[in-house]
Amino acid sequence: MGDTTETLLKGTKGSTVLGTPEGTKNTLENLDDRMKEMSGLMKQMTMSMEVVDNNGRTVFERPPEKMDRGTVESVVDFKEAGKYEVHVTLTDPKGKSMENHLAIQVGKDPGETTRNMIIAIVVIFAVLYFIYMSSPGFRKQVDGVIAKLKNF
Repeated sequence: MGDTTETLLKGTKGSTVLGTPEGTKNTLENLDDRMKEMSGLMKQMTMSMEVVDNNGRTVFERPPEKMDRGTVESVVDFKEAGKYEVHVTLTDPKGKSMENHLAIQVGKDPGETTRNMIIAIVVIFAVLYFIYMSSPGFRKQVDGVIAKLKNF
């Protein structure tokens, strides 16, 4: 990154971006000014993105382009559920680049159906138990069914 970006991230005199440079007040305006400066730096950078599947095949690729608004939107059509990795590369005007990787899971969690079924069964039993405890007529019917099952 350029000197300005490094200074912005490190702060001055060793402070951090969320800390306050020595000799200044700790104010929200200070943080707001820094965030605006970072936003300006981001708008000068180019960003490229690649999404690869578990086998290393490229599923989506976005060529480098300047981030004029400071944000980027992309729509990726995942044809199959599975694990993917997003590679994002930022390049400053001087040509220095940074790359970051983000692992994502697409599709239904295999354990989700089982968890939902267990939750539904617990809720149903809780409702039936509440009715059993609060309704003498229902309790008599259930007790009768249980007595028949014991004799079976």
